[in-house]
Amino acid sequence: MSAAVQNGAWPVALERDVQPASLVRAGYFNRELVLWRGDDDVIRVWEDRCPHRSIRLSAGRNLGDSLQCIYHGWRYGKDGTVVDIPAQNHEARPDISVHSFASETTGGFVWVLEGEGAGTPDVDPVDGVLLRPLFFAAAAEVVRRRLQDAGDLQLFVTPVNDCACTVFGSAPRQKGEPELDTVRRCNRRLTEARRALEAGAKQ
Repeated sequence: MSAAVQNGAWPVALERDVQPASLVRAGYFNRELVLWRGDDDVIRVWEDRCPHRSIRLSAGRNLGDSLQCIYHGWRYGKDGTVVDIPAQNHEARPDISVHSFASETTGGFVWVLEGEGAGTPDVDPVDGVLLRPLFFAAAAEVVRRRLQDAGDLQLFVTPVNDCACTVFGSAPRQKGEPELDTVRRCNRRLTEARRALEAGAKQ
């Protein structure tokens, strides 16, 4: 396993998990995110908080052309601004907007880009298999160091907060190996590493 250098790019979800008409929650550097795929097939990454009453937007609805908050029905268009307030004669308020994050979808991952010059690493899953994200109850730097000791997995570590992170990655498929067997084999290794880390943290 090897944890890759990420250059200001942090995976927060698998592209395939962000489906039309759905909402996906994620964690990133002490921030709560909501991801949604619009009817233009673009995946957007927003702060999971309605600017009106701070309700989670992920509890609302993906309408394709907008995201609707469950509390008072405010709708936010693809640019993040308010396009409809039901209680105010369906008024639009372009001066009010959700905080959105620069993002990119490549290599099967949805990435948040942070800072100038941020760029996604080269990920080539053509001959490999994308792994399910795995949550670690340990700091990202601790996990990254632990995952540096083997080389056949390409792993990316995204901090959720100061003491937890999510590990994303891809694995090479062995000759003749079914994809499901590849996933099980690699997830077993990652799970063992997680248990060892978490057990050490409790001692």
